[in-house]
Amino acid sequence: MKSTRSRRNPRSSTPAETPDRPSESLFNPGPRLRKLRVIIDVDSEAFKAGGDEADYLLGLLHHESILAWRYSDHGPPADAKLADNEWINGVEGWIKVGEDGTFTYATDESVAQSAIHLDAVNRIVSEDREDRSYEHLDAEAAAQQRRSDMKLIQIGKAADIDVIITDRAYLHGDPFHWVSQGQTELLTAHEALPVVGLYLRLQHQYIVAATPEGRFKYNFNKGLMSRVASRALLPEGWRWMSACVQRSTHLGEDTLTHYAGTAHHRLERALNARDELFLALNQPQNNDTAADAMMALDTLLLSLSAALDVTARVMNYVLDTGVEPHLVGWGRKSWRKRVAKLSVAVGHLIDDQTFADLVTIVGSLRNTIHGAALDPLALSEGISRNRTDTLVGLPSEQLDELLEAMDRLGGHEQWGVRKMIPGRAHADVDVLCERLMATVPATINRIMRITPVESLAGVTLPIGETGPDEDAQSPFASRYRVNILLQYGLEEPSC
Repeated sequence: MKSTRSRRNPRSSTPAETPDRPSESLFNPGPRLRKLRVIIDVDSEAFKAGGDEADYLLGLLHHESILAWRYSDHGPPADAKLADNEWINGVEGWIKVGEDGTFTYATDESVAQSAIHLDAVNRIVSEDREDRSYEHLDAEAAAQQRRSDMKLIQIGKAADIDVIITDRAYLHGDPFHWVSQGQTELLTAHEALPVVGLYLRLQHQYIVAATPEGRFKYNFNKGLMSRVASRALLPEGWRWMSACVQRSTHLGEDTLTHYAGTAHHRLERALNARDELFLALNQPQNNDTAADAMMALDTLLLSLSAALDVTARVMNYVLDTGVEPHLVGWGRKSWRKRVAKLSVAVGHLIDDQTFADLVTIVGSLRNTIHGAALDPLALSEGISRNRTDTLVGLPSEQLDELLEAMDRLGGHEQWGVRKMIPGRAHADVDVLCERLMATVPATINRIMRITPVESLAGVTLPIGETGPDEDAQSPFASRYRVNILLQYGLEEPSC
């Protein structure tokens, strides 16, 4: 999955005048970001084919904080509504390009005009004989398609577009070693959903369903959205949680229920910390954004580690080991040996090197809470030496063990780790975050699956209590779970 991070240095803008709303609470949260500017390439297969994912994205793009224009190589449809402007001939919601390179982009409230110059670019792409994006076309048709693709890029740059949503093969290949895209990001529809979702969540907009024409939207609040996301990432949690609640009801005390609920609550907190992390990384980098990123990373690491730890306490309870809770944990060898003898499935889990490596990675990163803090490293480039990125230093204690674990789990480069200073290692914060979010919830889900909660006295699990409520009115219904995970750019575990 592509990172939700849309770009390093978004354009700044002058904040709009703060409206006077005396009836609201003084610190009531509200929109704080400038409008997102998007081009929707309707010639893309995703939009021509349609489907739930594309329709949901189109619905989100109708939000009042987003300026979205449709674009086609063939121009707007003949029946499209003309913009109400006597000076500029525009089409509402569309980009219209003239023969002379001028183009208009209009909303229902305003029309703007700009121009592009394509002669030099057209010569270069016409002669790009090494490209294989359109090898199914004859030479001239392929060259024409490349010229059309580059026209879309140039329009995006001229109109200060943030995101162009397109799946054109040439644009997603490697033709841009000679041309800068500036601040414009090229994303497929699937890649755009997490960017748009993040943008909306950071403005306290939690839209979980929307019709493609924008006439209907259904909203959650922040807590409910992250709760549904947590449940979607932990499908085994339905059975696990139901059994723990039944056991607590049977005994008349809530210890096990609190343990089970904590796994979900901690994952919810990690999801919110992830949003704050990407907010910090998507701004021009400085000491303040670095501090915000490190604070969010600390919260994310602590939350994921706590969610993993509490599954050990539930396992300890269910297997009735007699070990005191403060001595329980997946990183504690003596406890692991004991539970491995009590459950064949748990023994297989503990013997799995992949599981052991993940426990090492999470534990090493989380334990910095007790020692030297994870420190940021600024990266700069260009003559001006402007700060362009912020990396995080990995803990020097047990660094070799940490890197060896990462190497066995795909390679430390896949975890965003770079060795830039002798004896030290640093990581791209967003890459590290996404690897953790892809692996830790899946591992927690695996632990939930092998926890024999059915063996507890007082527990019976009818079919309806082993999965989410699929009633259309339930916030946990499939359509909401799917849409929310699309917004977060995360996937439900496959098993």
